[in-house]
Amino acid sequence: MTDIRNAQDEAWANKVARGFNQSDVSLEFNLLHGEVSEAFTAWREGSPDLGAELADVFIYTAGLAEMSPRNNRSTSPALTSGCRTGHPSSSPNRKAN
Repeated sequence: MTDIRNAQDEAWANKVARGFNQSDVSLEFNLLHGEVSEAFTAWREGSPDLGAELADVFIYTAGLAEMSPRNNRSTSPALTSGCRTGHPSSSPNRKAN
């Protein structure tokens, strides 16, 4: 069994190799949302695809983790781009409640 850091590295290498999104955090969150929805639907319907959908959720989550400025190996400022403090509540794109 691999540890989470290695799985994250493998997920990121796959994104790079396939030319998938590596910088648009908003897009990545939207894609993750779609995968969570697909996993929920698979669970609700008793689909045998649930495991694959949950794997996709992990892959998108690992991609977001790699984009994170708190990730020591990340060179991407994507999660803090446009934010004054890096906290989501300070993002100019975040709607007020």
